[in-house]
Amino acid sequence: MKRSNAAAGSTLLAAVLLVGPAPASQELAEFEAFKQQTISEFEQYKSDYLDQFDRRRQELMKLWGRPLQSDADTYVDYSDDLTKRTVVDFANDTIEISVIHELGSTNTLEQAIAQLQKISQPEDTAAIQTKAPLVQLSVSAEELLRQGAPEKTPVSYSIQAEEEQEKLISQQHQQALIALEKRADLAIMNGSDETKVELQLDREKKKVKAHEVDRLAQLKAQYSQQMRHDPSAKVVTTYKVTLPNKRIASRAEPYLAAVKSESEQWQVAPELIFAIIKAESSFNPRAKSHIPAFGLMQIVPSSAGKDVNDKLLNRHGKPSEYQLFQPSENIRYGTAYLHLLYDKYLARIEDPRARLYCTIAAYNTGPGNVARAFNPDRSRNILKAAPIINQLSPVEVFDRLQGFLPYDETKVYLDRVVGYHEEFATLKGEIL
Repeated sequence: MKRSNAAAGSTLLAAVLLVGPAPASQELAEFEAFKQQTISEFEQYKSDYLDQFDRRRQELMKLWGRPLQSDADTYVDYSDDLTKRTVVDFANDTIEISVIHELGSTNTLEQAIAQLQKISQPEDTAAIQTKAPLVQLSVSAEELLRQGAPEKTPVSYSIQAEEEQEKLISQQHQQALIALEKRADLAIMNGSDETKVELQLDREKKKVKAHEVDRLAQLKAQYSQQMRHDPSAKVVTTYKVTLPNKRIASRAEPYLAAVKSESEQWQVAPELIFAIIKAESSFNPRAKSHIPAFGLMQIVPSSAGKDVNDKLLNRHGKPSEYQLFQPSENIRYGTAYLHLLYDKYLARIEDPRARLYCTIAAYNTGPGNVARAFNPDRSRNILKAAPIINQLSPVEVFDRLQGFLPYDETKVYLDRVVGYHEEFATLKGEIL
């Protein structure tokens, strides 16, 4: 992070004032707001996203043995009749286009070409606004698809596909738990009583866990029912395309102007912004994950998005999906949230490198879970954790996070982002 000693000192004072003790009446108001928001938002998340996700999965299972849906690194698109599927894997630079058809069908190549042309054209809709196509091809779609032989497989409902969906449901609920914990962190830092917040958080976590159990049972029943039908009359023909493995500078270049602008605005190093983008979305501007979070830096509207609006942008409520799919807006929210973490919530951590590690972990899991990794009583209070962190070297802080963060996902995330941060730091003087 870029920060002079004088600026850091004034920021630290502001941070202490902002998260200091609040009057009892304010504590009660903050807690009640947290309680009501948390209850209503999980119910809305469940009905607006998870239930829709499950209905879509059941619809896809009627045709596909492996009902894929988009996540942060992977863009999945189906034709209107669901018989054609495009999967763009941004992490591995591959595209798979699959067509379900009757035995003996001969026009699968033409259908695959149409699917590939669709994603290589610029898209501008009410929900997504980008100036560039999802993928850029160096040759025509037909020439690219003719380069390799397609793979033909029967449709089947395998145990492996069921296990994939079970794992996905568990990941969705882990991400829901992390989102709840981030909102609990905000309530505590805004003056709510930590004990009351923890009790409410525990109640909400139990609801999330119970919903996970119900969804897993529903999935098992769906697969049991589906496997009674014989899908062998249908064949899946899949065309696989490996895209050129672009240098990291080429991936970063379309977003360089926005990153540099927000870096200056919020005093966040551009190599950190790009490291977060790579870890969160693999440079997929249409990324949507299961929280749901949106865009390049995977902004959750009701936590990071709302926090940035309230504290920095003077905007009401939370950002829309439309806003967060616009790369420049997404980078603004992500960078501003990194600024909040580093220069406000974690400001009492003195060593810049140690604070960087904690910022990266907190971007994924919230300051409260960072605090829990250091506080002997597992308190979510980062102000209590800061003096403990300040007694440790940066290496010891990193090791402590890797050993005591509550979610394995965050431990992997921290390791990846630190590696990407070093990778982008080598580009200083080239593009940064």
